[in-house]
Amino acid sequence: MKPSDSAAALAWNAPAATDPPPAEGASYREITPAELRSMPSLLVVALKVPRAEDIFRGFRAVLSLGCSREMEQHVEGLDPAAPLAVVCPDGEHSGRLALRLAARGYTVYHVAGGLREWHFCNRQACSA
Repeated sequence: MKPSDSAAALAWNAPAATDPPPAEGASYREITPAELRSMPSLLVVALKVPRAEDIFRGFRAVLSLGCSREMEQHVEGLDPAAPLAVVCPDGEHSGRLALRLAARGYTVYHVAGGLREWHFCNRQACSA
């Protein structure tokens, strides 16, 4: 790992209190699993979600990450104008990642409650 790689990894894992405010024009919005289900054109960034490709089948694309610092490897190839949704098992880590992406100018939707809420909503037949 190069020194610049470790600095990038620290930037992605810094506490939420140190995150810069979102750039002007960037968006960060909490959405429910039902809202996510109604937005199949999104790229889903799944953080620490086993079998993410199976769970979110039907969306434009799924980027499955084992940890938030892996995002640095992929962020340069993403179109900031293309909206994306971030999700993790409980919503905590993906919330911090959503804030970081919004600060870089991406249009971000954060799935409130994470995968736990996604599964609950699917069992309850939630609607938007």
